Amino acid sequence: MTYIWLLTKSHLHKNKGQSLSLLLIIILAGILMNLGLMVGLHYNQSFDQRAKDLNSADVIIALQKKDPKYISSFEQKLYTDKLSSQIEKQSILYLSGECQYNQDETTKQFAIMNAQSKHQISQISYVEKSKTSYNNPIYLPYLFKTGGNYELGDTFHLRVFSNDGQEEKFSYQVAGFYEETMLATLNSTTTGLILEDAQYQQLSKAFTHTLDAYMYHIQLTDPSLAEVYTTKHTPDVNRSTTLYDCVFYDTIKMARTITSSIGSLLIIAFAFILASISVIVIKFRISHSIEEDMQNIGALKAIGYTGKDIVKSLLLQFLIITIIGSFLGIICSYALLPLLSQMFAIQTGIIWNQGFDIFSSSLTISLLLVLTICVALFSAQKARHLQPIQALRSGLSTHNFKHNIFPLDSFPGNLHILLAGKTFVQSFKQNLFVGMIVASISFAALFASAMYDNISVKFDKFLEYTVGELFDVQLYIKNPAHLMQTKVLLETFPEVRKVIDYNIEYLKTDEGASVICYATEDYANYDNQDILYQGRFPKHTNEVAIGGLLSQSFHKQIGDTITLIKGDNQQEYLITGLIQGSNFMGHDAAMTNDAYQALSPYHQQSTLNVYLNDNINIDDFIQMIKDKYPDTFISVVNNMKTITASMGTYREIVSMLVIVIAFVTAVIIALTLYLVMKTSLTRRKKHLGIQKALGYTTSQLVLQNALSLLPALLIGSLLGSITAYYTINPILSLLFSSIGIMKVNFEIIPAIFLILNFIIIFFGFIISIFVALRIRKITPYSLMSH
Repeated sequence: MTYIWLLTKSHLHKNKGQSLSLLLIIILAGILMNLGLMVGLHYNQSFDQRAKDLNSADVIIALQKKDPKYISSFEQKLYTDKLSSQIEKQSILYLSGECQYNQDETTKQFAIMNAQSKHQISQISYVEKSKTSYNNPIYLPYLFKTGGNYELGDTFHLRVFSNDGQEEKFSYQVAGFYEETMLATLNSTTTGLILEDAQYQQLSKAFTHTLDAYMYHIQLTDPSLAEVYTTKHTPDVNRSTTLYDCVFYDTIKMARTITSSIGSLLIIAFAFILASISVIVIKFRISHSIEEDMQNIGALKAIGYTGKDIVKSLLLQFLIITIIGSFLGIICSYALLPLLSQMFAIQTGIIWNQGFDIFSSSLTISLLLVLTICVALFSAQKARHLQPIQALRSGLSTHNFKHNIFPLDSFPGNLHILLAGKTFVQSFKQNLFVGMIVASISFAALFASAMYDNISVKFDKFLEYTVGELFDVQLYIKNPAHLMQTKVLLETFPEVRKVIDYNIEYLKTDEGASVICYATEDYANYDNQDILYQGRFPKHTNEVAIGGLLSQSFHKQIGDTITLIKGDNQQEYLITGLIQGSNFMGHDAAMTNDAYQALSPYHQQSTLNVYLNDNINIDDFIQMIKDKYPDTFISVVNNMKTITASMGTYREIVSMLVIVIAFVTAVIIALTLYLVMKTSLTRRKKHLGIQKALGYTTSQLVLQNALSLLPALLIGSLLGSITAYYTINPILSLLFSSIGIMKVNFEIIPAIFLILNFIIIFFGFIISIFVALRIRKITPYSLMSH
């Protein structure tokens, strides 16, 4: 074994630079693979563990206590349900309010909890608490620090709207941040805030106790039936007069961890791209090592080395590099893990402290080692079967007469370009290797650029897929009987482009699933027709379009019927289309006003969505409406600010991802071209020396060698971009389908692809020139003396 180790050391010593290049690629692959595996395997589990530590509820129901008789009847059903294992009732203030988040205003339903209230289910864990005493302290979800940029001592403004149209603004000082699984988020319909008793009572009295409510923290005998339980016990009250909410654990968990789930898939995918590149590099290295050392291999076999010995030495060389690279990559991944956790926390508000995970680390090392062993054994078989006499003749087993490509005496064109073309053809395997790697890198870079363009730059396009229809202002009318009159009035304003009546209600299916239902007069008035991805919008009273995930859950297709239930009424509807969006995780439905009226005869529309003309200031318009009609509306909401506040963090996450991919792309191209050019120069050293003896200058030879790689850069980049062009939307559709976005149709601008291709090709060409400058060290004298 000692002689095999000596042979391996010889290989490593001879190819130090190339070994270092491969080592860096494997380190990058190890970093990304271990990070992706840890996030994919443990992020969601850590959320479950935190929920267990805080004794999280399976279901939370919030209900304003405006009707004591209904409350009594409602509680009776809760406590007598056989699924109810344990219920804690907590007094809260439940309200619709507006606050600042990440420099934008967001409107939410807030559950205001009393700091003196203690409960065993859904416990509160304070992450930070100020040592300074404040006159009006408030405790915010930790998400408000990571994503909302609040710090201890900052002023927090809360504008409160009551159902009777009363509006008041309160100011508090941030005294701490808390963590809780169900309420400490903006990704749910209800966000929890905590006040000290004095401030709690002050807020309650300011609205003459009309905000007083109960929150029921419920644990079930069978948590898997939480959705059925939620559907069964969703309060049947008029939302325009009595606020309520009913959510269960799984939907909150999915909403808070979806970023990490998709992020881990992207990281692992990019890690496999890097692992594939390392495999191609190993294949290239072994093939060229055998070709370059052909005579040495023959000499080794002649003195007693067997083919197996030589294969073992080659295999051991790359195993050493892979093992070292994997370990270094894993070590670096743990150093980078806090940064990744912080990036996810911007959107999730989850504190994730992951320790050493032997399974992820072992799997990372195993995957990289298996890939290395397989490709090394396959590539090294030529050395095993090579006969000494054949090796000493540089691999020729018979006479070899190849066709002369680009004959210099008869082929027209510039001499240096022709020589570069000859080098390209003669080094076909090398250029195939370069093209494959550039194609992989080009695909990753263009994939990232398309995401950046459609999420960070064209943010409205991303919002259309996640939120659905975008409008500027949402109005809640006090008297529903005046809805049409108010709609006609608003349409006369010069600032207004159009007004659509709109309503959201909670329904359930006859199979026990909760469904959020949109109702409007005519869906042809929607700006965003991409909400419907299959079929058509409903037009008649017996028609409905349902969410893609809902259709998959209950195996429903266009043309089937679905039974929807509201209170004691139920109605069968014909499915005319499938809609998409992340609202309620794809469990939604759309129907006309008349269709909903058939299900709920006493329902009255009370919401209007207003679309303003371009260049109209939304806040100024809202203020004008409030001043002119102070008694008409319960609340007037800047919808775009609300959406941007809750979804804006995706911009930051995608921007960070693009920076990382751009950096890795540049590093991989540089390492790959260094490896290729150095190998090529070593193999062609004698040829280059002869060219110098004939009078070629260093600059001419550098240009020839750089030009010989240009076709591989061009073809590889184009293949990668063409593949990306046709696969980006299907891949994203697959990734986002888990949250209800079934058919992504991001705009892919050819100009951006052309620019990125040019950058990749130009960068690769410049790198190849710099590496080829090593030619200046090659002289006829050095070759003769060597």
